[in-house]
Amino acid sequence: MDKSRLFGNYSVGLPQKQVGDPEWKFIQKQELKEWVGFLTHALKTSVLQRSKTVTELYKEKGRVVKTLALRVAEARNLPSMDRNGLSDPYCIIQLNEQSIRTRTIYKELNPLWGEEYNLNVQDPSQEVLTLLLYDQDSNPLGKDDLMGALRIPIHSLTDEVQREQWYPLLPMDYEKLVTGDLHMKMTYRPGINHLPSALFVSVLAARNLASKDTNGLSDPYVKLTLGHKSKKTKIIKKELNPVFNEDFEFALDGDSELCVTVWDWDRLSSNDFMGEVTIPLEHLHPNVVMDQWFTLNDRVDHPHDDEEDKHEDHSDHHHKKPLGDIRIKMKYGEEKVLPSAAYHNLISELQNLNGLLALSEVTQERDALAGHSINLFYALDAPLKWVNALTKSEVHWTATPETIFRGNSMATKVVDAYMKLAGLPYLKATLGDSIQRLYTLKHSCELDPTRLEEGEDAKENLHNLETEVQTILGKIFAALDACPTDMRKMFQTLQSEVKAKYGEDHIARYTSVSGFIFLRFWVPAILGPKLFGLAKEHPSKQVGRTLTLVAKVIQNLGNLVEFGAKEPFMTPLNSLIQANMEKMKNYIDKLSEVSAPAVPSEQVVIDTDVELAAIFHHFQKNRPALQTTVDKFGSLAPLEKILDTLAALESKSNFQ
Repeated sequence: MDKSRLFGNYSVGLPQKQVGDPEWKFIQKQELKEWVGFLTHALKTSVLQRSKTVTELYKEKGRVVKTLALRVAEARNLPSMDRNGLSDPYCIIQLNEQSIRTRTIYKELNPLWGEEYNLNVQDPSQEVLTLLLYDQDSNPLGKDDLMGALRIPIHSLTDEVQREQWYPLLPMDYEKLVTGDLHMKMTYRPGINHLPSALFVSVLAARNLASKDTNGLSDPYVKLTLGHKSKKTKIIKKELNPVFNEDFEFALDGDSELCVTVWDWDRLSSNDFMGEVTIPLEHLHPNVVMDQWFTLNDRVDHPHDDEEDKHEDHSDHHHKKPLGDIRIKMKYGEEKVLPSAAYHNLISELQNLNGLLALSEVTQERDALAGHSINLFYALDAPLKWVNALTKSEVHWTATPETIFRGNSMATKVVDAYMKLAGLPYLKATLGDSIQRLYTLKHSCELDPTRLEEGEDAKENLHNLETEVQTILGKIFAALDACPTDMRKMFQTLQSEVKAKYGEDHIARYTSVSGFIFLRFWVPAILGPKLFGLAKEHPSKQVGRTLTLVAKVIQNLGNLVEFGAKEPFMTPLNSLIQANMEKMKNYIDKLSEVSAPAVPSEQVVIDTDVELAAIFHHFQKNRPALQTTVDKFGSLAPLEKILDTLAALESKSNFQ
């Protein structure tokens, strides 16, 4: 058994050996005993859960999983921040403790990102989605400029309607970039005998702080001010949820309030204000510990700023010119998840596929359904059952080979998601070192005459680009046998279907496969290495451009086409494409064959109950539309009966 199996809500990874393998005997008895014990427990748990009656299930509590699906699409009409009349924009996305940075789009006032994220929501009544748009400074030691911001309270999205629209960017100076809470303990000790009165303060931690740095994080510290006395914590680097655990003592001399401010430390520029809280000492009871999370507030000017504060930025920043707009797509969702046993019949029914195929035709939320459905089948160790059904259907119903798998169909979305589940370790092992090397290179590969820097040699750059393309191609071709066996089985089925419909010699036998493995796997990873785990940071401007040019060549080679009049500066690469054309065809044919030894897919922990709950809710929302698919997929009566049972169970269950 070469992949996780499910028992109830367990996801169990087994040793990658078959009992008949010669190497099986080398598995230690203790290890085997541990696996058997674990599986026995899982099986017993599963059987007990699945034997429960509906009445018993009513008594069990379900859970609610809250998420925000977000797509940062593009921006328009951004202000010019650089001397060239353009900007280098990127976004910081913040929600509770989550902070994400998009890639930088250089020299652009209308940037296109197209980046998608799934964010966890904890308390929709309190949390706010914040998008901060920055212009990246060309000087690595400089400070990036805040161009504008968008803040959307999550409670405004709880109708669970998908929204996709342009939002105007609003001015947001540094004083308004305040989020999060500060955990402190305080004790007031009155003066006794010879002991003077004192205030004891423990600064414990902070949470959900605002991002102030280009990496999407901050370097926070806390400053305590009582009268003219100030104390500071240590600086916690690269953290939005810092833990301080520092204790301070102040002698009291008629002071009335403690002012606590949180700052982001910067080495080369003014420190950024992150929030403050003021505690009147009259609120403290003698010798009683006040242990509390304090919400950070906007700044109030104080007369006790001293010489030590000169590096802290107390200025105002006001934007009066238009800041442009940003287009985002988002949908807040709450999945009510029942106990595992409730979904037993649904799992069985889904595996005949007719219901899911019908749902795929009528749903307006293909991205979400694709993700949930492939996650489920991957966890059930049957991803190819679902993937192959979709690809066979698309080949059957596509009129011309030129358009096969070229749209955003359910088949393309499911295959995309499947390759990311099964193939990421393969991707990292193949390209990881090469991408890391590219990040360190200083030479240019630019060929576009409008982008060449003064003094650059286009011929030398062409040689550099050819070298980098050949290196990447060599890695891909050489790693063919490392591709997970199930991925190769998928490509084998796909190519067989295409050849059966369009003939052995039709170019679609190659482009149908390369359209996935290159255009939707290798090329996106080269363009966005951070998003695929190939790098910890987004590439610099020059490296990003090199990756784009490399991806252009490999994409054209994958499409088996040369460069033309649209990008004439790339036509010198046509000789490289011609030289690799037969190698590419041979690679695709070999990739679409399955040979021993088997290469396992990645093992992934998947919460199947959440996936089943989401699929159930997709069915519920589309039940009227499903009636229109009866002629094509037949009656869904058994499925509808299961859906009715789940709906009744959900309506009477308690959820945590």
